Amino acid sequence: MSIRKKILAGGILFALALASILSYNSYQRFITMIMQDHERDALRTAHTALAFLDADNFSAQIENPLERQEILEAWQEIADTQDVMFIYVIEPFDNYNNIRFDINVMHTESEYTVVPRGYVQRTSSDEYKIAYRDLYEGGKKYAFVVRDNGISITGDHVTSLVPIKSSEGVVQSILCVQWQMDELDSEKILFLRRTVTTMLTVLLLMLFIGRWYLKNHLLDPLSALTDGVKEISGGNLDRKINVRTGDEFQTLAENFNDMTDELKTQMKNLAKVTAENERIETELDVATKIQASMLPKDFSVDGRADIFATMIPAKEVGGDLYDFYKLDENRLFITIADVSGKGIPAALFMVAAITNLRNFVSGLNDLKSAIESTNDQLCANNGGGLFVTAFSGVLDLETGILRYVNAGHNPPLIRRRGKTFEELPMELNFVLGGWENWPYVQQEIQLDAGDTIFLYTDGVTEAADTTGKLYSLERLKTFLDGLKETASAKEILAAVYDSLEKFSAGAEQSDDITMLAVKFEGRN
Repeated sequence: MSIRKKILAGGILFALALASILSYNSYQRFITMIMQDHERDALRTAHTALAFLDADNFSAQIENPLERQEILEAWQEIADTQDVMFIYVIEPFDNYNNIRFDINVMHTESEYTVVPRGYVQRTSSDEYKIAYRDLYEGGKKYAFVVRDNGISITGDHVTSLVPIKSSEGVVQSILCVQWQMDELDSEKILFLRRTVTTMLTVLLLMLFIGRWYLKNHLLDPLSALTDGVKEISGGNLDRKINVRTGDEFQTLAENFNDMTDELKTQMKNLAKVTAENERIETELDVATKIQASMLPKDFSVDGRADIFATMIPAKEVGGDLYDFYKLDENRLFITIADVSGKGIPAALFMVAAITNLRNFVSGLNDLKSAIESTNDQLCANNGGGLFVTAFSGVLDLETGILRYVNAGHNPPLIRRRGKTFEELPMELNFVLGGWENWPYVQQEIQLDAGDTIFLYTDGVTEAADTTGKLYSLERLKTFLDGLKETASAKEILAAVYDSLEKFSAGAEQSDDITMLAVKFEGRN
């Protein structure tokens, strides 16, 4: 379908929708006004009829044949002169489920007949029950019930209800005036006919005027723009679009002309930009390889410790690190750390952190001093305001004693033989690179053969699924507890990473994921 037909069809649909909305709103406002008039008339008639009753002596009044006849004659005249279908007094009982008629009259031309005094019938609807209760218990001065659903045995009508109260304010009975809505229905139909006729006339006029206006001010300029753009997209960047309408179409045509000029310039620069992007990608690839080369890959450090580690960066280069190596024949150094931030800055700070840790741990014979020296060095050269959370430990492979310092990192998890994983006890220490001269606390724990320690960064527990739900520490502990105790360090890490991939399937990795597991095997 061409744009001309689409715009024409859209205009017709819009006009029809607008006409329908306006007609409906007008109809609803009209119905509301007519209904309010009917309710006011019914209420006024009810008060007129109520004036013939003595609320304090109502029972005696209707018992007296003469007085009852006077009431009936007066009500009959009201019904006939005001086109009221039914005037009656009822007494609800049985929790408003039934009503008893005291006195009633019908319009002379009504096809229905009056009911005898004392006649009982079921309350015809819940609307009437609510109205009765409001008048008897709610203290209301009047109520309305509208039945316009076409299923009432007495036809569509509006009933005005007023309580017959004694001078002491006690409700004796309820006076009801029923007004048929035949006149309202006739007025509805007449209003609808007039409204539809007017709207259709206006609609046709709008279509003729709109078609002429659209052709001259929209469709013809749009065709010129379409033809020009098609030629430009075909490669003719020298094509100029000529539209002189003095409006946005002319501005758009001029912008297209300017765009073709800029496009020719941009195409000349595109080759340079492409070459620069390729160079950056190459450098990132080299940086990734350099970073990966700094992390140890030979995990067969000693038969007394089964160790394995992995690091999956969120970007080409990451800010996580792990490290392990033997300080001497019986001491194994392990560490895991997470640099704040991501990308190249985090990777550079990671290099500084791992280099300083290696230097101080190898040069000093005390883990606490090595960590404090590393912190001071990072603080002294921290122009970017970065910091590192780190866990470092020295495992004595002969005795099984693990001495460790936690610098604001996630507490590792430990599983004793035959037990479940739990958090390693941790003292409160500050991050590395955050506060110079911080006195770090060193702790130690005795490991037995078969004990396993699992180190991780927050990229593990804070991995999210497509709904934003986190993997969480509790889920990690539960999963680790379900693994066999005989599982090797490599098998543990592979299983955890597989669990993470399944949990976050379809979601983008937001943080580096680094894990390190050590299983103490004991003496050879």
